[in-house]
Amino acid sequence: MTPQGPETLAAIYRQHRQSLFGLARTVVGCQHLAEDAVHEAFTNLCRSGELGRDPVAYTYTAVRNAAINQLRKQDSRDRLQESLFNGHHVGVDAADAAQTAADRDEYELLKATVEALDADQKELIVLKIHAGLTFEQIGEILGVPLKTVATRYRRMLQKLADDLKGRI
Repeated sequence: MTPQGPETLAAIYRQHRQSLFGLARTVVGCQHLAEDAVHEAFTNLCRSGELGRDPVAYTYTAVRNAAINQLRKQDSRDRLQESLFNGHHVGVDAADAAQTAADRDEYELLKATVEALDADQKELIVLKIHAGLTFEQIGEILGVPLKTVATRYRRMLQKLADDLKGRI
């Protein structure tokens, strides 16, 4: 790793750690395996010294690949099926506990609609909305062209809108 490499990697971790864990969790479906995947990815990045052309996208790619490796290692019957929303702070705190029943119903409907998306669509949500990455970075992470990412994202948003239409 170049002399700036460790500092760059540390800065990426500080800035993107929640999104990196969110991505890994989306791929593996389990908090513990996600933690293992992020740890494995950063260990490998430190050892290799490679951060690629776009260090942020390269780091997300490494975490995604490590998460996929965790899935391969884990027997499917032992995997925990955790919700995309469980364990994530989504702007609901103790002060919001007294929210109206209608607000709770809308939240549960949105949550169920997002959880019904396929794994690739959930991955897009994490990378684009939660992590705030560009379509170009997402394309590099997923290994697909930028236009494909943009099309998938647009279709996913349309599917969410269609599924929620008239229900909220």
